[in-house]
Amino acid sequence: MSVAPEHPVVPPAEEAPDRERRRASRSDRLKALLAGGAILAAGGAVTLAAWTTGSSVATPSLAAGEFGVELSVDGGTSWKRATGTGDAQTLSFTGLAQTLRPGVDVTSSFLVRTTAGSWAASGVLDAAGVLDGSSTLLLDGLAYELYDVSDAAACSVGSAEFVADRLLLAKTAKAVESDAAPTSTAGRTLELAGASADAPGATSTVCLKISMADSAYNNRPALMQTSGGFVYDLVANEVVD
Repeated sequence: MSVAPEHPVVPPAEEAPDRERRRASRSDRLKALLAGGAILAAGGAVTLAAWTTGSSVATPSLAAGEFGVELSVDGGTSWKRATGTGDAQTLSFTGLAQTLRPGVDVTSSFLVRTTAGSWAASGVLDAAGVLDGSSTLLLDGLAYELYDVSDAAACSVGSAEFVADRLLLAKTAKAVESDAAPTSTAGRTLELAGASADAPGATSTVCLKISMADSAYNNRPALMQTSGGFVYDLVANEVVD
């Protein structure tokens, strides 16, 4: 019986070159990938080396704008910007304003507008005090209301525009001598139209109604021949859209 040789089988000589070619082929592919990586890295370095430059921008010379509110008590013939109580303009009344008696109401209107170059404004009317020398005894018995009305024709006793949503400012009055001191209450704001650069804004009309009620307080001889008056401030704030 024959025994197989113990030596390993040696592949044919021609197979060795094939293995070397396969190893060489794998090595070439690996070098190609590394080379590709090197090329990508080089490309990144080129990107980071881009040129840089810059420029700047500046504003023109800036200036603060104009804002003002002016009043007219003569129907728009003349206008004035008040700067304090000493500059207050005097209203004229329809009715028996100079000879008030219990049961009488009087009215007077004035115009308000923004001055040229002003934005729109929101105004608040405030009770600024009373005229020098006024009789507190008389004024405590007088009530008043100020309304934003459509025009001077709407400023009359019994006007249909004397309604709550047009009320700007109101003051109560004593009905009897023992009543607490009268108080004033602010209503809505007065919205004023904006002006153009060269012309004032559209006018708004404010109506003041003063009432001397037919009350026990006012029906006293002590009030006869007394006098006095109220002062109002209009504080306006510019409204920027």
